[in-house]
Amino acid sequence: MVRRIGELGWIEGQTVVFDCISAVGRLDQVAALARELVSRRPDVLIAGSWSFVSPLKQETTTIPIVMNGGWEPVRLGLITSLAQPGGNVTGVAWFNLIPKQMELLKEIVPNLKRVAFVRGVAGTENWPPGLLSQATKIGEGDRQLAASALGFTWQIFDAAAVSDYDEIFARLAAEHFDAVNVPGVPFNMQNQTRICQLALHHRIPAVSEYDGWAKCGFLLTYGQDVS
Repeated sequence: MVRRIGELGWIEGQTVVFDCISAVGRLDQVAALARELVSRRPDVLIAGSWSFVSPLKQETTTIPIVMNGGWEPVRLGLITSLAQPGGNVTGVAWFNLIPKQMELLKEIVPNLKRVAFVRGVAGTENWPPGLLSQATKIGEGDRQLAASALGFTWQIFDAAAVSDYDEIFARLAAEHFDAVNVPGVPFNMQNQTRICQLALHHRIPAVSEYDGWAKCGFLLTYGQDVS
């Protein structure tokens, strides 16, 4: 991003200033971080996840917010439509591709009957009211669509702490799950290396949407090219 902005004539530290706040290790403070960032009155806000875009939108209706890969923004109510977003949110969106991920996984694991979905839920308790339930509804609908079409059953496992991943994968191995789908939500992304190690250790076929998961050991990834 910095390189491209430079190509367009803006020079960091001279004609443009980046004021960054990281939520790594502070997912439970996202609402407060959004409030702090908006209070600094920047000309534009950039957020890389729908779970960050929404808190920013709660804090301002006037400062432009650019999504850097916001998840299902129409279905979550962050924008009105892709063609005409409305309000102060725009940017690049990506979409829930669980049905296609599972279709490809079924080709590799033809006896696919039992699938685990591991959600990283740390920090979600501070999301705006209704957002988590709406996101859950979207995910559940798409999972059920894939399960009905491909003939597998699925079970949700929630990780609220890093140690939960060890317990979850040990259980998946003990109970002979055929595969695991790990969505690229913030808490999962923060613990990507550990999750990949566990999938490899327990020899559980794993799928997600970002190619980074495949590079660290997942069997399959399928999704949009975020970069």
